[in-house]
Order: sequence, then C-alpha cells, then structure tokens
Amino acid sequence: SQHIIITAKEKPLKYALTVGALKSADGTEFPAENVEVFHEKYIHVIKNYDKTSMPTGYYPDAIVPYENIVKAGENVVEANENQGLYFRFNVPIDQTAGTYTGKAYLIIGGETKEIPLTLTVADLTVSEEVHAKSNFFSRGLFYKGELEYTQRMRDLYTEACFEYRIGVDNIVAESYHSPEEIEYYVNKAYDYMQNPKCSNLGIPYATE
Repeated sequence: SQHIIITAKEKPLKYALTVGALKSADGTEFPAENVEVFHEKYIHVIKNYDKTSMPTGYYPDAIVPYENIVKAGENVVEANENQGLYFRFNVPIDQTAGTYTGKAYLIIGGETKEIPLTLTVADLTVSEEVHAKSNFFSRGLFYKGELEYTQRMRDLYTEACFEYRIGVDNIVAESYHSPEEIEYYVNKAYDYMQNPKCSNLGIPYATE
C-alpha cells in the first residue's frame, strides 16, 4: 500500500482523484483497475475510558473506499485539517515480477497534482491456503456501528477477514442454541471451512 496526506489551509477543499496504469521498464502494464483508493475517516473520541495519557479529539480510524466517499459528498478536506488517502495494489497471480511506476492525479483547489506511485512485485506466489490460527473478536457490537445488525452484515465482516487470512470468533448474528440454529451454524461453518483462506472458526456455546 501507499499513503499520502492532503492538508487544507484557510478554507475547505473538495478533491477528486484518478489513477493511471503503472508500467515496468520493459513496458509491462499493471492495470489501473487493480489499484484501490481509500479515504481515511476520523472518529471523534470524547472520553478516554482507559484513563491513559492519550488526549481526546479526532483519530484516524476506518478507511472507506473512495467511490463511497464521493457518493456521500464527503471528498472534502476541512480547513486546517489533514486527510489521509491509501492506495492498495491488488496483484494478479500472473503479474510479471518487477518494479512498476505510474501516477495518480489529484484535483484540488483548482489545481491538478501528480502523485508518483511505485509498486514492486516479487517473484513469488503467496498460497491462498493458510494454517496459522487467529481469532478476530467478531461480536455484535461491531455490526451495530454499521446501523445494520443482521446476519448479512456479519457475513460481510467474516468474508473480509478471510481475505486477510484472519480467523473469526463468531459467524452467526444470534444463537439461542435451538436445533434449527445449530443446524444453520453447522452448515455455514462447513461452507466457510471449504475456503482455503479460513483456517479456524469460533464455536458458540452456552453454560448453565
């Protein structure tokens, strides 16, 4: 990934961004559609619950796909504030090894800025199959923050974790351990375990 920071001074600035193809020295292309851009969102922390020395205020948190930010009309850098952008390169399995260079074009304040991009593709293949055990504490609290506490939203989180080879704690939104819910969990867990990117799952249980 590559990270840049935009700073606005006296007034808010709306920005737009496009990415061009990258090329190696021999002309091999890395397509622009394989480069994703993310807008760094800030969360306003109003209380330090852990009573550490960290101050309250705005902290960078979620990275949101740029196209979603544009749809929401939030592609604006506020006055006297910074805005982070991340570039993620999705490398195809058959991409030729080498160093690729290209440019992104940032339009802001009536000017176009050229941002150099560099990607080095190593001569190796990363296996889709993962054996390391991990456990992301995937509880309902996270999904409530999406304003959609549903099984569909949990599935989206679970599948995103698998893309990063992360095991999850719980794959069902609610479980009261009825025969029907146990069958639903078993079938879903079986399907997930067929994915080579999934090495382990948490098992819901109840105590009396």
